[in-house]
Amino acid sequence: MNDYTYISENKLFIYRDHTGIKVVSAICTHLGCVIEKTEEGFQCPCHGSCYNKQGKVLSGAASKDLPWYRLYKDVDGQVVVDLTKTVDSSYTLATT
Repeated sequence: MNDYTYISENKLFIYRDHTGIKVVSAICTHLGCVIEKTEEGFQCPCHGSCYNKQGKVLSGAASKDLPWYRLYKDVDGQVVVDLTKTVDSSYTLATT
């Protein structure tokens, strides 16, 4: 709760708080390295690109922000990430 969890098989960070769940790519938009979570946001260990907590580029070689993906619940109530649809970083799937 109130933290990012890295899902290695999908290269995503899942974030959950009292309002719901959201998901952001863990792939640097510069050359595709896997980024790391930092206190300030995210950082690429390969070429030093830095992103804030909303995935916006702060510095480094990356020129595009990190994509956030749409979430939905399937008919069984399972949360599914739709990698074909990007959303704004403020998008949250309500879990209540």
